[in-house]
Parts: sequence; C-alpha cells; structure tokens
Amino acid sequence: MLEYFNDLKAAADSAKPAADKTPPTAPGSLQASVDVKEKTINLTWQPAQDNVGVVSYRIYRNGVNIDSVKIPHWKDTAAQPGTKYDYYLFAVDAAGNVSPASNHVSAEIPVEQSQEKPRVPAGLSVSATTQTTLDISWQPVTNVAISQYTVYRDGLKVQSSPLLSFHDSGLSANTTYIYSVVAQSVAGDLSELSAPLRAVTLADPATLLPAIAAWETDIAYESGDVVTYHGKKYQCLQRHTSIQDWNPEDALSLWKVVK
Repeated sequence: MLEYFNDLKAAADSAKPAADKTPPTAPGSLQASVDVKEKTINLTWQPAQDNVGVVSYRIYRNGVNIDSVKIPHWKDTAAQPGTKYDYYLFAVDAAGNVSPASNHVSAEIPVEQSQEKPRVPAGLSVSATTQTTLDISWQPVTNVAISQYTVYRDGLKVQSSPLLSFHDSGLSANTTYIYSVVAQSVAGDLSELSAPLRAVTLADPATLLPAIAAWETDIAYESGDVVTYHGKKYQCLQRHTSIQDWNPEDALSLWKVVK
C-alpha cells in the first residue's frame, strides 16, 4: 500500500511544471517627453519579452523606485519645474524574476517665464548730499520678481545691484547730475527707464567767498577792508583815501598783514 501512495506522489510531482527562473528581457527604447502645459514628464518604452509573461514594470527616478505599472507608459505628475530627473525601469514576471535595467533617460520641465515686464521704478529721491557724493534711493518694483536695478548717471550705466539705493562718489562740487533707473526681472525682462532725477552736489565753501580786490590808489578804504598787495593780504586799520606812498607795505599805520 505504501508503495502505491509513493507512486501516486511521484506521478503528481512529475506532472507539476518546472519553476520559472528565466527573467524578462530589458524594456527597450525608453523615451521621455515633457508636457509643458500640464507640467508633466511622460515615459514610453518597448515591452519586455518573457517566456511566461511580464506582469509589471518598476519605474525608478533618480535611483528611487517611485511607481509600478502594468502598461508600457507612465506619467510623472510630481516632477518640479527647473529640476532635472533621471529615469530607468525594470520588467518583472509572474515568478518575480526581474529583468536587466532599461536605458536611462533624463528630462526637465522648464521654468515658466514671466510674460509681464517690470513696472517702471518710481520715487527716485536724493537722501544725502556732500560736495563730492550723492545718495539716491527709489521704491521697489513689486509686480514681478526683480533680480537687479541698473542706475544711469547722465545716460551712462554706473551700477547694477539688487539694492534700492546708490551711493555715488568722486563727483564735482556744485554740479548737477541726472539719474535714472531700470528694473530687471528674474526672467530677464527690463522695465522702461524711470523718470529722471536731477541732483546737485554741494558747493565748495571756498568758492563762495567774495574775491579780495587788489589795493589801488584813489580808493576810500574803510577800517576792516581787506586787500591784496604783492601776494599778501592786508587789513585797513583806519579810514583813508589811498595814495601811492600809503601802500600796504609802506604805510604800516594804515595797514596790517593778515593771513
């Protein structure tokens, strides 16, 4: 009787199919395309071949298994614009055998460029003034993201920076300068030129002093008057009408040397 059951078991075992140990072929011709409107990356590939049948494809993005599908196409809806992604995949059969990896593809959704130009910078004003420096400032442009402001002095570019102010130095005293500003967006778009700002440096105090006249004859000088004579300055000590012999060098009772 035992031999009978052993024969039945042997017959049943011989009737079972052999275990599947053959992996699928690698998925072929993996390709990536970008849908800019939907902001997605779409993958397509040629199906893998298997002696029994492929049941799924494991999709990897930047080395991480992020999904598994049964059909030879897939859409990445989580990709971020401006980031480059690397994709590849494996085929898996019903026995769990895994194929070699497919070819790698890379794709990136472009960052959407702003169609709106920056507004014209406004509110230009002078915040500080000296004989040789001018500080100007303006209000920020807020309708788009701004990367920098370019300052022009008398039509020439003098600075580009993200700051809302400009310190100009090395200028001439008592001189008028014309400033204007252009805003540039992160996307590279430029605003129109701002309204011009007229700014004037302070005058040199030395240039504001009245000129000292040279000593002359036949002039009615008052006490305190200052004149120049032979390269020196003299101050009148008492009222008089000048004659040649009463010149500042010789008439010391009428004049004294001053610095």
